[in-house]
Amino acid sequence: MEVLARQLILDMVMVRHPLPCPVHDLLLAGRVFAMTDNSIRVTVTRLVTQGHLSTAGRGLYVMGPSAEHLAQELRNWRQAESRLRAWDGHYLLVYTGDMSRSDRSALRRQERALAMLGFREVRRGLSLRPDNLDASLADVRERLQALGLPLGAMVARLDGLESSEEAVLRDLWPLQQLDENYRQLNQKLQNWLNQAASLTTEQAARESFVWGREAIHQVLFDPLLPDSWIDAQARRMFFQGVIAFDEFGQNIWRQFLQQTQDEAGLY
Repeated sequence: MEVLARQLILDMVMVRHPLPCPVHDLLLAGRVFAMTDNSIRVTVTRLVTQGHLSTAGRGLYVMGPSAEHLAQELRNWRQAESRLRAWDGHYLLVYTGDMSRSDRSALRRQERALAMLGFREVRRGLSLRPDNLDASLADVRERLQALGLPLGAMVARLDGLESSEEAVLRDLWPLQQLDENYRQLNQKLQNWLNQAASLTTEQAARESFVWGREAIHQVLFDPLLPDSWIDAQARRMFFQGVIAFDEFGQNIWRQFLQQTQDEAGLY
C-alpha cells in the first residue's frame, strides 16, 4: 500500500495532537518511506495554507481548523464499541435528496460522514442504519454535520417497518464479509506482531504504519451493526487486536525517532 506525504504528515500530527509535532519528526518519518525532505516541507506548507495544519511555534505543528472535527472523530476510534447499545428495532434515517449535488467536494464530505457512521443508501438520497448508537438523535445529527453532512439534511428516527422490509435493509451491509474481515485482519495483525522482532527498527516502523493505518481505517468505517447481525465476538477481538497493534506501533515509532533524533540536517 502506497503511503502519500499528506497521509503520513496528518497521521503523525494527529497522533500527537493537541501536543505539537516537530517538523524534524516529520522529516524522519518521510525518510522511512523514501520521501525527500523538500517534499515533506512543501506538503506541510500546503496543509497549513489549506487549514489542515496550524503552526504552534517554530517548526511545530498541530491539527488546523479545517481538520479539527474530523481529527476528533478519528482520535476516538479506540472507543468505537463503547458507543453502542442494545438495538431496539428502530432505525436512523438521513435524507439528502433535496440537497445540491453540484459541489463535488461537499458531496464527498457528505458521503464520508454517512459512511463513517455506518449509514447505507437504500434509495437515492435516503440512507439508513440501525439505531444502536449510544447517542441521542441530536448527538448523531451533530456528529454527522461536524463530519460534512449539510445543515439542511433531515436526520430522523424510523420505526414500524414490516419484517420483509427489514430483511431488505439488512442486505445493504455485507454481513458475511464483515465477519470474515474481522477474523482475517485480526489474524494478519497477530502474525505480523509474532515476527516483528526479526525486523530492524526502521523496517518495523514502516510496516507497522502501513498495517496499522489499514486496520484503523477498518475500525473507523466499521458500520457498528447490532450484535445479533454479525459475529460480535470476532468484531470485539479485532477491535482489541487493532488497539494492541497500534500501541506496539507507536512504541516502535518512539524508539525509531529517539534513535535518530541527533541526525544532522533536520531543520
